[in-house]
Amino acid sequence: MPTKSLQARKNLLSDPQEQLKYLSNGIFGSGELPLFREKIAATGDLPLKPKKLE
Repeated sequence: MPTKSLQARKNLLSDPQEQLKYLSNGIFGSGELPLFREKIAATGDLPLKPKKLE
């Protein structure tokens, strides 16, 4: 059975404003989690480039 979308389930997180509120609190807002750009920079694989399909 397929999973219904957040909107179909009437989940609060289907609203972008609710998502932003969630992402600006807790470990997301306190800076405990590294930013995506920091994680990518740490890999040394910049700039990001697509790879060929196999």
